[in-house]
Amino acid sequence: MVRPTRRTISSGTAAWDADSDANFDIITGQPFPMYWVATTGELPTASSYDDCLALVGTSGSARLYISNGSTWELYDNVSAHVPDSTATTASGMATDFNTLLAALIAAGIMAPS
Repeated sequence: MVRPTRRTISSGTAAWDADSDANFDIITGQPFPMYWVATTGELPTASSYDDCLALVGTSGSARLYISNGSTWELYDNVSAHVPDSTATTASGMATDFNTLLAALIAAGIMAPS
């Protein structure tokens, strides 16, 4: 896989969104190819692909990873399965709800405080 080159898109017509405001379809107007491997061991060296994304896994179960310049980190967080509540009391519902919150925090989907 050849490292993609960064392409600066600048219309110069706005402030914070000037890079994409008039050229949005260049970024989103069509699907773009994504590097895809079966296991994380097959990913290229992260330092050579800073700020790049890659899919790891098989069709239907692939996970998205991003390079921070030194390692590949899981980019999409998925919570552990939390079963449906069968609580019949307010106390039981509170317990089930706290279990759900703990799973979301553990997955990094929700901040711990």
